[in-house]
Amino acid sequence: MQTRTSLNILGWKSNNLRCPDHSVSFRKGEDNDSHRITLLQMPNGTGKTTLWKLLRTALSGDKTELQEDGIIEFKRKGSKDDLGSFDVSLLFNGAMLSIEIDFDFDSGTVDFWTTYSKGKGRVQGFHPPIEAMRFLNNNFARFFIFDGELASNFLRKDSGKTREVIDVISQLGDLNNINKFLSKYYEACIDNCGVSTLQGFNRRKSAYQEAKDTLNRRKKELEKLESDEKFTEDSLEELTTRADDYIQTQKGIREGIEGLEKELRNLDAEYKDLENRALNLITQPDALSKHFAEGITKFSDSLDKLKLPENVAREFFVELRDEDNCICGRPMDKEAQREIKEQETKLLGSEIITVLNQLKSSKLPPEIQKFEDKNQELKAVLGKIKENDVARRNCATEIEMKKNTIDDENYVALIEKKRNLEIKSEEISIAIEKYRAINDPAKNIKSTFSIQVLEKELKKREKEYLKSKEAQAFQVKSQLTKKLLKNAYQEAQRTICSQITKDTNARIEQVMPYNSIRIAGIESYLHLEGQKGSSEGEKLSIAYAFLTSLFHECGYYLPFIVDSPANPIDLEKRGKIAELVPKLADQFIAFTISSERSGFLDALEKNESDIQYLTLFRNNIPSIVEKAKHAKAYKETGNGMLVEDKSFFWDFQIQKEED
Repeated sequence: MQTRTSLNILGWKSNNLRCPDHSVSFRKGEDNDSHRITLLQMPNGTGKTTLWKLLRTALSGDKTELQEDGIIEFKRKGSKDDLGSFDVSLLFNGAMLSIEIDFDFDSGTVDFWTTYSKGKGRVQGFHPPIEAMRFLNNNFARFFIFDGELASNFLRKDSGKTREVIDVISQLGDLNNINKFLSKYYEACIDNCGVSTLQGFNRRKSAYQEAKDTLNRRKKELEKLESDEKFTEDSLEELTTRADDYIQTQKGIREGIEGLEKELRNLDAEYKDLENRALNLITQPDALSKHFAEGITKFSDSLDKLKLPENVAREFFVELRDEDNCICGRPMDKEAQREIKEQETKLLGSEIITVLNQLKSSKLPPEIQKFEDKNQELKAVLGKIKENDVARRNCATEIEMKKNTIDDENYVALIEKKRNLEIKSEEISIAIEKYRAINDPAKNIKSTFSIQVLEKELKKREKEYLKSKEAQAFQVKSQLTKKLLKNAYQEAQRTICSQITKDTNARIEQVMPYNSIRIAGIESYLHLEGQKGSSEGEKLSIAYAFLTSLFHECGYYLPFIVDSPANPIDLEKRGKIAELVPKLADQFIAFTISSERSGFLDALEKNESDIQYLTLFRNNIPSIVEKAKHAKAYKETGNGMLVEDKSFFWDFQIQKEED
């Protein structure tokens, strides 16, 4: 049966520090039972961060955070007193435990004092019971003195926090510590083993260390190359997907352009055909005007009346000059011959002769008789030309618009980046081959890259180094022990992770019954089932459920101390966190400000009745101080007031105070 280990915070006191002087108790009545939920409302600027650091220091025994900030920075501003203190009262497994931090601002030092009811009274230093030291340390305390960043880390693949939490809380890390201790002890035994000469021992020791260092260096180099290879492959895959997506998108656009260009060529061909038809009709004047058709008919008739020879030509006038008499009967004298010669070119040139001969010898074209049909045909052709022109312009416009959507420059840059990554990937692959090779042409150990060759060489040198019978015997025992510890660690971690996964999912289902989010498994992070991400509210819910399950599985019933449990959460989702809080731990202490009440407190009060409402602020605003004095319970110090009253808590509206 697993032993239950419980810790409750009964209260704390602060004096002459950056936060107001105050003494707060979480007890219910006179006994040592504490309220299940305590809400400590502190405006920004009241020293909430200082109080948070003091709590972490008191519950971990680690002064590093105070020393890094500078001890003097924790002194109350304007104070002439060089001493300050912070005292936390705890109940550990039913026994009283007190941790005090004393500040000496003059010397810049900090001292711990510990008082345990089952111990030796008040002793200097950080000395909780050994059973409590398992979680009252810097590694562990940060998991129940909780901030939102840790919740995000549980879900990040690269954080590695989840397995670390399990190792710390379940004490599995002790197995690794034992393993490390054995390794150090093994190396010490090797150093102390005897050989024939000191020179030979040192030579083998140096050779062994050289092989070991080289192998470790090559493994780190290979690990870095494999990481680069994975990153490059992932980047290549992403770029390939983007390039394929671009090609598919541009393919549709280019196909559309090709179709439009084909359509434009057809329209151009149609336009040429219509243009030829129009020109053909326009060269027939009788198709353009009814009056022209009627006039040409009359002119042809008048030529018949003139009774000119059937074939009129220049030769007619030449022959006429040679006749004795003109066709009018007048004698052909020299004057008449000269006049005919001057006028024959003007009156009957070759073009006029051709037209007259045609008019004289041919019948009028039948098309003249069809004026209406030809005129309508011309109008139809001209109309189609207009329609064709509009269609060609629209088609050309659409082609231009589609061409403007093609972004070849980005695609070229994408391809260039992909090509560079492919080159880099090839270079990495070539480099990795040297580390994975079976053989290595190098002539000395420092120039060797092959891990397999180095491991063989290390084993060989290690064997030479462990020449003594005692060292060799211990080596076998040590390796067997380390293997057993490693297997025990892996099996224990697998079992714990499996159980924690089930318990966490059960708690998630309780607090988020209408949410399908679940944990698929615990790796170096909490692997969500069928989901790539989660909201801030879901992250906090998962983190709370995970830590609570882990604490209970390991037999720890510890308080949760949370800074701003609802501040990073959307207003509409705060209620879900509030529903979760009562199910997390036996004691839940939350630092909050007035703006966080909305959407959180209403839901919290519906799910839990044992809530303590505390408001801590500086007593520098008379109206607020006066109102506090009418509250249910209050304590006033020289520079602050602590009010325990639900109505006052709800009405308090100060967001930020001046220090």
